[in-house]
Amino acid sequence: MEYCTYQKTALRARHLMAGKRGIMRQVQVLINEPEKAERLCHILSGHSGPFDLAKGSYTVDGKSILGICTMDLSAPLTLTIYGEEEDGVIEEIREFVV
Repeated sequence: MEYCTYQKTALRARHLMAGKRGIMRQVQVLINEPEKAERLCHILSGHSGPFDLAKGSYTVDGKSILGICTMDLSAPLTLTIYGEEEDGVIEEIREFVV
């Protein structure tokens, strides 16, 4: 499963790099409660760009509540933001950023 999620992330990054600007930014987020996971998923789903949440080599789609709930939420995760709207997203998720 880890290989599949890595491949998906690598393909997403290559696809964006082939596009206009290929912007990517990573931030550390802490989602230590189920309510926070739901809120983060809702915020990210309101944006058009793709988002990945990772811990080590395990990566899930940041817009998937099921994917988020499979992660170890007791420790910070790496959120990768792809696309041009990264500044707006970071402002909206400020409460999660470590």
